[in-house]
Amino acid sequence: MRQNRTKTRKRSQKNYITIIVLLAVLFVGAPTIGYFGTKYILIPRYFNNQDSNTASDASNTSNEEFRKKIEEKTKVSNDIDKKTDEKTNINQEQSLEEKKYTFDVPALSIYSIQVGSFDNKEHANNQVKDLNNKGLGGYILQSDRFKVVAMSFTERSNAEKFKEIIKEHYSDAFISPKQLSTRTIKYGEKGKKYSEAAAKSIGELMKYYESFSSFLSQNDILNGDSNEITQFINNEINRLEVISNSISSANPSEDFTSFNNKLSNIVETAKTKLIQLKKSNISDRKQLFEIYMESINSYEDIL
Repeated sequence: MRQNRTKTRKRSQKNYITIIVLLAVLFVGAPTIGYFGTKYILIPRYFNNQDSNTASDASNTSNEEFRKKIEEKTKVSNDIDKKTDEKTNINQEQSLEEKKYTFDVPALSIYSIQVGSFDNKEHANNQVKDLNNKGLGGYILQSDRFKVVAMSFTERSNAEKFKEIIKEHYSDAFISPKQLSTRTIKYGEKGKKYSEAAAKSIGELMKYYESFSSFLSQNDILNGDSNEITQFINNEINRLEVISNSISSANPSEDFTSFNNKLSNIVETAKTKLIQLKKSNISDRKQLFEIYMESINSYEDIL
């Protein structure tokens, strides 16, 4: 009986100690478990969720900013295109407004006394030499062939007179007509002043051609009176000077630049050569034919 009581007491003490140990372990271990659980499980999970949400928000923000930038660039591009189109339309309208006037370069009829036509330029040159040996002028007009002419005129009646002289040497000589067409130049306000000077200059140039054409057809240039020839040269130099002064009195607009350059070249070349011929006391009268022929056949360049 006493032994049983003793065993029971020992077992109770042992259980009591076990309970105390467990309580101690729980008391000490709970904070540790809580610390490590919080640090290594709860906190990382919390921040992972936060990072995920932040990344998602950042991604959404980036996409929104990117979309706004695209829209802004598209708007800027559209604005530039719109302004460019408006500027182009304005320039086109101004261009149409600026060129509302027209200037007609008059046509010119040229009647040449033709004495030969060749496929080979050397043969044409030989006939020119033959004309010169007979005291006549000879010139090559190149088109599809090399045409040799003795002279050109602005009036058919003058050409007919000269043809009779040429037929004494070349019985098959004939009149070869050429009609140069009118050329129209469109210009704007900036060209109005020059157009007036150009009209006056072209009118004087036509008179120069007609006067020269008539004088050469009606006079014996090679054997005529030198004083009469000198007076004629003086008159034509003065006429060319009038043209030169007229076109230099007004600056050509861009629309007239090419026309002005070619007209000036014709006038200045003829004037310079006539002055040189006059200074030489008309030592070579055939130069009158050459000066005139070069001038009248250059008119086509203007057209």
